[in-house]
Amino acid sequence: MVGAALSAADRAGMTVYLGLQVNDIWNFTTTASQSPMAAFYKKVADHLHALTPGKPVVVSPFFNTAGGLTTAQWQSMWTTILTTSPIDVIALQDGVGAGHATALWADTETFNLDFQPMGTKGIVADMVAVQPYVSSYWSFSYDHYQSPLQVAAIHDQTYRDYLATGAVESTAPTAPAGLTATAFTDAGLDPSTAYAYTVRAFDAAGNQSAASGSASATTPAAPNNPVNLAAGRSYTVSLAASSSYPDSGGELTNGTYGTPSYGDAAWQGRNTGSPYSITVDLGSQKLIKEPRSDWLQTRSVYIFLPKKVTYEVSANGSSFTTAGSVAAPAVGDADQSRGYRLLGLNTTARYVRITVEPAGSAPPHRLRPKGATGTLRQAAPAGWTGGPGARRAGTGRSGRPRAAGRAGGRRPGRTSAREESGRPGPGGWWRSGRPSTRGDGRPRARL
Repeated sequence: MVGAALSAADRAGMTVYLGLQVNDIWNFTTTASQSPMAAFYKKVADHLHALTPGKPVVVSPFFNTAGGLTTAQWQSMWTTILTTSPIDVIALQDGVGAGHATALWADTETFNLDFQPMGTKGIVADMVAVQPYVSSYWSFSYDHYQSPLQVAAIHDQTYRDYLATGAVESTAPTAPAGLTATAFTDAGLDPSTAYAYTVRAFDAAGNQSAASGSASATTPAAPNNPVNLAAGRSYTVSLAASSSYPDSGGELTNGTYGTPSYGDAAWQGRNTGSPYSITVDLGSQKLIKEPRSDWLQTRSVYIFLPKKVTYEVSANGSSFTTAGSVAAPAVGDADQSRGYRLLGLNTTARYVRITVEPAGSAPPHRLRPKGATGTLRQAAPAGWTGGPGARRAGTGRSGRPRAAGRAGGRRPGRTSAREESGRPGPGGWWRSGRPSTRGDGRPRARL
């Protein structure tokens, strides 16, 4: 049927992009669910062996315990698949390669830390960098970071131009002019600070234009809410902390705040790409003025700021009212911690619930509601987050590095060369509590 469809497309003059795609859910736990995947691999591998006899068939999956299975479950799944599928090499993504005894197989990603397509000149630069050390390159099935079915067709065209000419487009786009936007909303700004914003254009090759003219604004002074109402208070979390950054039940409200280093033991983390919540019991009804949670960003190790944090309040701990939400601030790539502050609140409650929407995997953070008599302050880990926040098209401000959000905690699976279970990138950490350091040097977050 596929052959007939392709033949019909050829006759009609249609261009077809055929990737051996699977969906994001392939972390199967039972033989019944693993068998169809094994049969799929077998059909593809048998066909590839017939097309190119003597050539190895390689798959490059991503999997870890954040991908939905334990180490033992991953082993069981791949044992089932390899028992019936003629796959020659498994070269794990982000690993050191495979086939060490005879040949080293490794892979290079074609996306950036915003989970957006990498510029063509970046891909070429990576290939040039390893050229002295490799005997050959090979290409996986066309993946979604370059396919015109998934992203703007200009990425595909720019790469094809490079293949045809051997040169990458180097002319930068012209600077944006005549812009008609009348407003831009930014979050997480520092009080009493002037910010200037500019816009740059960029192309699929990775070139950037000069900056547009700037627009400026100054933030008002911050309200004075000095008391941490959450200090020393008990809390519950809907998701257990990572074993690398354990939570004994008091770290998130012990008042210790981490530095912008993910190795600071004051952070606590939860490794997930799914929303979760923390509920703090203030002990009695309190006047709350300003809930706040603080989060860590270390993009080099996939710790991203949450896409959104929502604050809710309750008198009885069972019926909650939404107080408001805070979106991710437009910050750049530097290691940093940012506070998600909800200002203008004036409500009485005993319980505060913080729901975290990761940008990928959950990041470390802390929370603090402030009131007339004080501030509810918690430093709670959000774990690693990385999620569906799309990258801004070049908005920047002078007070901070250029903004960039993350697009997608999961990457669609691909096979016949690569497959992925979908990984949530760390999105943040919580911090609080004691200024101690962990022996393993790993961070953890606190509330």
